[in-house]
Amino acid sequence: MAFRKRILIGTISVVSVAIILGVTVFLPEIADFLIPDEGLNIPSLDVFSEKKVSSCRFDEITYQIGEIDPGFGISEDVFKKAIEEAEDIWESATGRNIFVEKENNNSSEALVFRLIFDDRQAGTFELKELFKGISSAEDRYVKIKEEYESLATQIIPVETELESLKREYSLLQEDLFVTVSLYNQRKSEYEEEVVFWNNQGGAPEKEYERLLDEKNDIDILYRQIIAKEEQFLSLQNELNSKVGEYNEIAGKINTFAGIMNRLASSINKDVSVYNRLQADREEFVTGTYREEGGTKSIEVYQFFDHKELVIILAHEMGHALGLGHALSEDSIMYPKITYQEAKLSEEDIMLLKSVCQGI
Repeated sequence: MAFRKRILIGTISVVSVAIILGVTVFLPEIADFLIPDEGLNIPSLDVFSEKKVSSCRFDEITYQIGEIDPGFGISEDVFKKAIEEAEDIWESATGRNIFVEKENNNSSEALVFRLIFDDRQAGTFELKELFKGISSAEDRYVKIKEEYESLATQIIPVETELESLKREYSLLQEDLFVTVSLYNQRKSEYEEEVVFWNNQGGAPEKEYERLLDEKNDIDILYRQIIAKEEQFLSLQNELNSKVGEYNEIAGKINTFAGIMNRLASSINKDVSVYNRLQADREEFVTGTYREEGGTKSIEVYQFFDHKELVIILAHEMGHALGLGHALSEDSIMYPKITYQEAKLSEEDIMLLKSVCQGI
């Protein structure tokens, strides 16, 4: 019997499957900063901003102010002032004008500063409400400790459910990948056989029936892929929703932990337990420096007061200069806000010298 023309099987391309399998669930990133309280009476630590990096030069970095979300409630002038104070931290140490504002310049080469409002800053505003009418550090400590412990309890079941969803997501992703690989392999082999027998003028009856059975099996595999893809996307949505819930609580926990440590320090209470809890958790990013597609930007998502905004900006500007993170807690380039003043530490100076160009 001649091999009759087969109807092509519905296809699912490797590219589309790769996109499905490449979906990333964004869990909390390693933070650049936690936010402390405003107006705490914490002694200044010994810093070394008077040590100039006079033997170095740096390429000029032009910048411009971009989006300022009105949710922060600050003007462009206030934001600009904070940027200028942050740049002065670096420029006073080097004696050089490194960061230069380019007004009305939409050059893609300029570093863009943005304030992006989301639930991180919204949570900070909630924290400020907690402190209304509470003036003493002792009373503030008691208040925020209660909130912290409540949040630490709330996040446990969310974290457990999130881990379970992540495992289920990973298993389904692996299963979908295996099924798609098998489908593509069998589909390719089937089509090669069809071409071979058609070139021979047709397939014998036995081969024809076998190929027909194979086509039916491949059709079943395709329908399985469609069903698993729908299940995968549904689980992905559920997981992302749970990640959002986790992030919201984790962001508050980390903000509260940072402030509670400072309050505890100012009234001579033990902070080791909160430091440990804080270290055990992934942290909530308050600011980032990005280089994407030739564009550079510094985005700030959360700050408690003007001083902390300046420190966050200075930290990210350090990344723009090419600096990595510092190890000492009094450093601008330390990955959390701890006890920094608006000055460079000795370690900041060392990091700066490591990336500068000699003259």
